Amino acid sequence: MPVPTNLRSAVIALSRQHGSTDWELVGEILLGWQEALQEPSVARGLQRMRQGIERLRAAGSNVWLPAYLLLLADVESRQGTQDEALRLLDEAEALIETQGQPICEAEIHRLRAAVLLERRAAESLAEAGYVHALSIAQRQGARFWELRAAVSLARLWRDQGKRSAARDLLAPIYGWFTEGFDAPDLKDAKALLNELA
Repeated sequence: MPVPTNLRSAVIALSRQHGSTDWELVGEILLGWQEALQEPSVARGLQRMRQGIERLRAAGSNVWLPAYLLLLADVESRQGTQDEALRLLDEAEALIETQGQPICEAEIHRLRAAVLLERRAAESLAEAGYVHALSIAQRQGARFWELRAAVSLARLWRDQGKRSAARDLLAPIYGWFTEGFDAPDLKDAKALLNELA
């Protein structure tokens, strides 16, 4: 049997081969996430993600569950179901508090702020969420999450006419990175900095 070229499919195949149900579910969730980000397989991907998450819950495997809930919330938000996205983010945050393991905590707050903006909530609420996400990422030394929070906050400030503050926030954070400039998040940050220059 040839090795699948898709890493997520490989995770599922290896998990089945070795009887590792938890990793099989993780593979299903990630494969569903990949599908859900591509038309026309959004509905199938969402269903696969939901089923994998439910089976993880049932198995009591919750250590990484906040991360998978975050992925599902992101897809729900992209599909316009912001109420469901917010519910999933609340669940992920509650799990983090219960477990005491801050897996992607900053990104949960960043995405919540973005969803609130999509729902036309007060910009001050979104700004507070981005600032909180940035603070968490800085405290944890999580540079990637810090970059994402800084880009979101800088975009909001740009839209509010605070261009110099946006540039002053983002430039030093972007400057920490010395490689990986083809990554989408670094490309977004660079494009925003160029716009603010």
